[in-house]
Amino acid sequence: MKIKFLAKRGNTYQFSRRVPDDVRPTLGINHWRWSLRTDSLTEAEITCRKDSVQTDEIIEQVRDGTYRQFSDNDIDDLAVRWSTQFQSTNRENIAATVFPDVIPLNEPIGEEEKTPVFPSRKELEKSVARWAEQIEGTPAPKSADWDKLVDACLDEYLVGNPELSDAWIGILAEQGLDFADTHGSFIKVVQRPKKTNPRNLLSAVFADFIAGDHGLADNTVTEYRLSVDRFISVHGDLDINDITKEHVKHYRDLLRMMPSRPPNAVRILPIAKQVAWAEGKELQTLAQAAINKNFLGVKAALNHAYNETSILADPHWRNPFDGFSKKPKRPANPIRRFTDEQIKLVFSSGLFQPKTAEKFWVPLLLFYTGARLTEISQLHVSDVSIDPIPHIVLENLEDEDPVSAKKLKNESSHRTVPLHRDLLDLGFLEYVAKMRDFGKLHVFPNLPHQKPDGVGDLVSRDFISRFREYGANKPESGLDSKSLVTHSLRHTFRNAGHYLKDETYLKIVMGHYVPGVSIQVYGKEAYMMPDLLAHKVMNHIKLPSLELDFLRGQAEKWLKALC
Repeated sequence: MKIKFLAKRGNTYQFSRRVPDDVRPTLGINHWRWSLRTDSLTEAEITCRKDSVQTDEIIEQVRDGTYRQFSDNDIDDLAVRWSTQFQSTNRENIAATVFPDVIPLNEPIGEEEKTPVFPSRKELEKSVARWAEQIEGTPAPKSADWDKLVDACLDEYLVGNPELSDAWIGILAEQGLDFADTHGSFIKVVQRPKKTNPRNLLSAVFADFIAGDHGLADNTVTEYRLSVDRFISVHGDLDINDITKEHVKHYRDLLRMMPSRPPNAVRILPIAKQVAWAEGKELQTLAQAAINKNFLGVKAALNHAYNETSILADPHWRNPFDGFSKKPKRPANPIRRFTDEQIKLVFSSGLFQPKTAEKFWVPLLLFYTGARLTEISQLHVSDVSIDPIPHIVLENLEDEDPVSAKKLKNESSHRTVPLHRDLLDLGFLEYVAKMRDFGKLHVFPNLPHQKPDGVGDLVSRDFISRFREYGANKPESGLDSKSLVTHSLRHTFRNAGHYLKDETYLKIVMGHYVPGVSIQVYGKEAYMMPDLLAHKVMNHIKLPSLELDFLRGQAEKWLKALC
């Protein structure tokens, strides 16, 4: 698979990427281009992916106004220069503006501020902007560096003018000067931004929580971290002392409007942008259970801060997330997996007697791959491959002819799935070879491919009716339960995967989205690497044993029927 932005010059690889037109004025360059200092393709691909991510971040920062071109030292130096000019011009008039009946106001001679006591940050920013227009090498207005400069100038302004505090009122009173009729007790003055202890920030508290020994599974930690990142994307990295129920309410309201299965390119966006993307579209939004999950990380971090640190010192503190997690409505018949005994019965010689080849192979493929019914039912013959190992390719295929088109549930469903050794032993590849010899487009050509949303319904109904009929006669088997359906085969596969050492690759095999940079940025190729997925999943997953001798005989019968 070709890696974007990777080029070769002589024997050495290099990173080469065009800077988008809208970003060029800020960066002042047209291309990113540098040597990766290696002639190894593997090393170059790893470095190129990292550089791709870093330049993606720069582009995103420029577009959302958070890109920094100036260091903090540069900003401080500029703030001192502004303050020096401001003080030399306005210093004498500041105290006079605060106490005009006590201190005489000098006549302006040209460059003084009309009101040197700024009532708001906005007024101070205007002063800084007028100064910046006359100075080279200052940040562009509305940029992240500009905001940093204004904040630094505000610090210089307040530090350099101590008479803008209540302390001066006391000093003047001690000298017997009467100022009570000037501005009351104090004139309105811009306030210094609140300084937050870095250890109080939500991100720092969560990191401290995760560093502890809480016995959390890796997937739980991932879910917790995602919920914290999402909360921060909405409200910023707040001091946890400032988090209120209003913050939680706003966060919850956004979650309620968030699409449940957006494309991966949308899924990685902040919540507000996902909600904006979904606006006006008839999409399914997050269920209550998913909303509850998005509370857990922040809630756990806050409880940790209260119970195990001194950050939240109020003895009457209550977690602002309390009361927001609602019990989700459970379906009347929630889908559940087959037990080992049940699955053996379902595919036993006494029960599994399908009347067509597709009714034989489709349920077995669902059991041995964990795939969805539609994914297997719509397979093309070309989707079955033996290179580098036997596997199937599950992908979307847009086509004007609905018979040829293929539709997956979401972008993460585009993947390869290694074929289980039992499927090979039963002769699935031989069956596919026959379909190929006959010139068939589909692996199961007799299914109604003209209606892709229900292509596997006939197989599903036949499969369910057989074990339900058995369960009605023998209720002790539990097979009469309405919670057992064709999709229960997928649940059975997922349950068997709990015993794998790393469930990340199991999620890939099953077409689930795997969050995190390690897969979504550096490892998306894993979805299309059947040999890796066989090594990580299919060679180790322990599915219940079936009557292979019986099933092999059935497979041979359907193969002969094609001749």
